[in-house]
Order: sequence, then structure tokens, then C-alpha cells
Amino acid sequence: MSKYMGSRVVVTADNSKLPIAHVGNTIVSPQYNESEVPLKDVFHVPGMKKNLLSVAQLTSSGHIILFGPQDVKVYQNVEILGEPVMMGRRMESVYVMSAETAYVDKARRNETADLWHMRLSHVSYSKLNTMMKKSMLKGLPKLEVRRDTVYAGCQYGKAHQLPYKESNFKVKEPLELIHSDVFGPVRQASIGGMKYMVTFIDDFSRYVWVYFLKNKSETLTKSKEFKKSAEAKIGRGVRCLRTDNEGEYTSDEFLDFIWEAKIRQQFMCPNTPQQNSVSERKNRHLAEICRSMLHAKNVPGQFWTEAMKTAAFVINRLPQQRLSVLSPFEKLWNMKPYVGHFRVFGCVCYVFVPAHLHSKMEKKAIRCCLCKVYKIKRRTDGSIERHKAHLVARGFSQQYGLDYDETFSPVAKLTTNAFLHGELDREIYLNQSTDFLNSDHPEYVCKLRKALYGLKQAPRAWYGKIAEFLTHGGHLMTSADSSLFIKAKERKLVVMLVYVDDLIITGDCKEEVLQTKENLSVRFQMKELGHRSTFLVWRLITVK
Repeated sequence: MSKYMGSRVVVTADNSKLPIAHVGNTIVSPQYNESEVPLKDVFHVPGMKKNLLSVAQLTSSGHIILFGPQDVKVYQNVEILGEPVMMGRRMESVYVMSAETAYVDKARRNETADLWHMRLSHVSYSKLNTMMKKSMLKGLPKLEVRRDTVYAGCQYGKAHQLPYKESNFKVKEPLELIHSDVFGPVRQASIGGMKYMVTFIDDFSRYVWVYFLKNKSETLTKSKEFKKSAEAKIGRGVRCLRTDNEGEYTSDEFLDFIWEAKIRQQFMCPNTPQQNSVSERKNRHLAEICRSMLHAKNVPGQFWTEAMKTAAFVINRLPQQRLSVLSPFEKLWNMKPYVGHFRVFGCVCYVFVPAHLHSKMEKKAIRCCLCKVYKIKRRTDGSIERHKAHLVARGFSQQYGLDYDETFSPVAKLTTNAFLHGELDREIYLNQSTDFLNSDHPEYVCKLRKALYGLKQAPRAWYGKIAEFLTHGGHLMTSADSSLFIKAKERKLVVMLVYVDDLIITGDCKEEVLQTKENLSVRFQMKELGHRSTFLVWRLITVK
């Protein structure tokens, strides 16, 4: 016998498939006489427990097989007398007595069922079996369908991941496990230029903290802020942080922070967001509520950060089924939250005007919206410096070529209301503000004499004004960055960086720097903010 190199296998009655090891010829020695029976094309199958003898193999060599009530006999060169009661015919290696019930016909029918499976766009075999049994389609024959049939094309086209079982692991203390993920970028930046949001969810209470970023690189800074704030309020340390494998969580700086803080970090497997499902679901929940609040009151998209903060604040105070109908706030602080001060996001509200700010007959309240461009300007020590509000033009309604031609925003001593210094190159009219409407002439419009916040050309107009002033004063604009101006005089260097309405001034001569600031203050209304403490997420320290 020789080693079998083909792909055929032997299928047993229980559908087990046994490999063929060798193939060749052999001789069977009977017990009753000395004659030997040669057999050809014999398979050697090590997995078989018994020897199987093929009737077709014996008859092919000229033998006659006779099956009786108690035994079976093999004859050679024997003539059988008598008329047969039934007759059949041989089909390949099988003798067929009735084509209606033969196994070969069943195999043919299974092949036909496979054909109809493909004709009906790879419908499931269970549905195909139901349609055939109940005659639900005309022209569809009733065939036998095997439920265990597996079609390769369906495996390629319909394969999907099995659902992940929810983990039974539960933490016992706050901050024992924190889930974190970065959401964004959001196409429309917020009022403060934010395009990303990073969330931190406490697994114990499901309390969520949200922080907003201009760039993903700020994730480390916000993570440090969260750790410091949460640990100070709760009185426990963060033990474990579960994140994805994105770069903001795997950078050397972030890993150094985790190591120094003695926090264990868990990463999910690549392309498996199900393992970070707490953060993924929370971000989706926050985004859904944010969109609902913005569109319900037609609030502009740049207020998405305010809507997100509101959504997180409310979610933290709503009962959850997984927390035994407790809210995250109550689970974390062991006290029921108060919601009596809640108002609809984007609703109309009236702000009281103190008596010293209005005359006897003037309005004692101003009609406002719950969300508006209103900001408390604070000093470096946290104290309130002033309350600031902007009258903003609806720049989104401007049309290119009609209201403006070019736009530009310089990015890098603060200029007070910088955009109001820009000169307009065409006439722009603005509808009256609803809070300062002329009741006698509501149809009047305002003609802008200078650029205004919200106009598409306002940043360009301001940049043109400041660049012209600096150029006349001896500053040269660098070719590498149009926002960087350098003035060199008698080996004394002054460098100025313009970032919208912020100016960063430095140099190697204190007198020249002070003179530059004085010149700017004469031409523009400036405000001194002192030494800069951070720049591009770097902390700046002055060394004498």
C-alpha cells in the first residue's frame, strides 16, 4: 500500500469524517476454504474500529453475493436459478432498489435545496424549510432541508460577532475604577474654541465628569485636573483607569503620569469598543441629550459645550436601574439631589438689573436666554474682574462676494474689544438687538462703522489694522508665520506674537518691551495681563 495524497475522507453514520492514510490492494483469506479473494483500491483508515467490506468491490471482481436470513455468502462462478422477486440496478458503488426512497436521491434533493438557497439570495435554511413545508411560494418544490447545512458563502457574507456578556465584576468603593474616553472632533467649535470632550466615569456610582479640549493633546492636562479635583472632593485616590489604545492615552507623558500617580491602567483590545462600553454608551447618551436640547430651542451649535455640561449635570441626578433606582449623585454623596432650581435649557429668562444701574423709569430687568455669550472675566487669583458680554453679528447669514470677500484669523498684553478696531471695506447693516430694540422705530437697522464680533471679515480687518501699525513701527513680519513680528534695533530684540486679540510680547531688553507696550496703548485700548504662565500646554517659569 502507498501513502494517500488525495483529499477524500470516509464519512461514518454519525457524520464523523475520518482521514485516509494509505490506499492499495490486499487479499482476504476466508475461513472455510483455501481460496483467497483479492481486493483492489482498499483504503487504510486508522480511525475505523472495524473492517468494512464493499459489496460493489466484490462484485466488480466477478463474485456473487448471497444474503440469507442468518448469513451472507460469497460465490465465484456460480449460476443462480429461480425468478427474482425484486430487481434493482447499480449506480456507481450503490445498488438502488427504488429511486423514490434511495439515499442517493436524498443527496440529490439536498443539493437541490442548496440550489434554492442560492436562488433565494442565500435565505436561511430554517426559513427555506418553513416556506417549502407550508407551500408559501408558487413554484417552490417541497424538498428535504438539512438544518445543519453550512454554506461557505453565507459564512463570508453574514459573519458577525457574538454579543459580549456583561461583566459580573463590581467595584466596592468610589474611584476604584474610572472609565475614560475622548469624544470628538465636533465640526463646529464652541465659543471657547473647544472641539473635543473627555469624560471620566466612576464605575461605582456611574457619576460622570466632563472636560473640554481644543486638541487631543490636552487629555493629559485634563486627566491631572480630574484626578486632583475628584480625589480632593471624595477623599479617596484613583486606583485604576480603563481606556482605549488611542495615542492620547498611550503617550510617554501620559504613561509617566500614570506611573507617578500609582494608577493601574487597563487597555481594551484593538477594534473592540465593547470592552470600554461604559464610556462609549455614556458619550452617546450625552451627545443625544445635547443635540435634543440644542435643536429643541434652536440654540446655535457653538453652545454645544454648555449643553454637554448641562446634560452631564442632569444625568448625574437622575435615578438609574443598575444603581437600585438611585442617582449617581446619591450613590456617590449619600444624599438626595435637589432639582428645584432646574430650568429648560435655552428658555427665556429675565435678569434683574440693580437699582444703581438704571434710572427710575428704565427697565428693571433684561430679557435674556438661558445660554448666551456671557462670561465672567476673572483675575489670576480667581477673583471676579468684570462681567463681559458681546454684541455678536450673525456671520453665518453672510454671503461670499456680497457681504465679504476674504477672511483671515491671526492665531497666537490683550487688546480690549480688538475686533472693534478693524475697518470695514464695505457697508454692513445689522438688525437691532432684541434687548435694545427701538420701540418707536423697530424697522430701523444699525449701520456698522467698524468690524464686529461674528462678521466673517472681522478677524481679517483687525489683523490688517494691527499689522499696519506694527509695520510702521519698525516690526517685520516673518515669512514663516504671518502672526509673528520681530523688531531688531541696535542689537535689541523685541518679538511679538499675535493670536486673534491676544498679544504676547517678549525680548532681551526690558526698556524696549515697555516702549512697545506703551506705543500699543496709545493707539489701541490695551490691558496688561502680566507674565504669561502657560503657552501651548507648557508651563512657563521666569528664571533670573
